[in-house]
Amino acid sequence: MDEAINKLCEKFGVTANYLVDELCRYYTIMGKITLVVWGCILILTSLATVVGCKKGWFDDIRDSWKSIILFIVVLTIGVCAIIFIPYATVDLIGWHVSPVSKTIELLTR
Repeated sequence: MDEAINKLCEKFGVTANYLVDELCRYYTIMGKITLVVWGCILILTSLATVVGCKKGWFDDIRDSWKSIILFIVVLTIGVCAIIFIPYATVDLIGWHVSPVSKTIELLTR
């Protein structure tokens, strides 16, 4: 494990502490962006469902392929958002709580 960190540090010309700080900064920013993107997707799919129900987009779901496909797409994207938001939250919390352990976890994958 130490060899991998030392090789990376030598390759980039940094110390191990700087590497941990840099990885922590990168992954926390990426985690925040992931949360914002999936949060917006969840809000948009929720709005699409509400608006679609009020405007009758899903009323002819038994007769129209367009309604069925629209319903499945909105449902699938919403479920993906519900799955990925907690995963991104747990990962982000891990980077904030212990950047060193998350770096070790990242390097040992």
